[in-house]
Amino acid sequence: METNDSPAADPIFALSGTILKATETKDYALWCSVVNEHVKAAIPQAHFETVSESLGSYLRSSEAGCTYMGPLRHEGHDVHFWKISAPGTRSDLLFRMAVKDGLVSGVLFSSPFSGAAEKKK
Repeated sequence: METNDSPAADPIFALSGTILKATETKDYALWCSVVNEHVKAAIPQAHFETVSESLGSYLRSSEAGCTYMGPLRHEGHDVHFWKISAPGTRSDLLFRMAVKDGLVSGVLFSSPFSGAAEKKK
């Protein structure tokens, strides 16, 4: 998946590019190469593969787009946000990636409004 604003020299964009590529190609070893030990322990390979499969329509589309929306600071971690869009899907995805000490310390893909707002449908 191509990002429209990912300077190659920026370590945040390098990390996010690796996470997205690993998820797109179901490459758990690549994914583990940029996440910390806590994330590796929390997300075993079987879970990673399930998530990779469910995100296929977004990440494998040649027309998918990924737009950086900015960072926030949370409990000592820098949390970065991207919007992922793909033609033919009902909603965009929100991709969150936390970074601490140069490694990914948290990853979350979700709809923009998860939880109570969706349950009212």
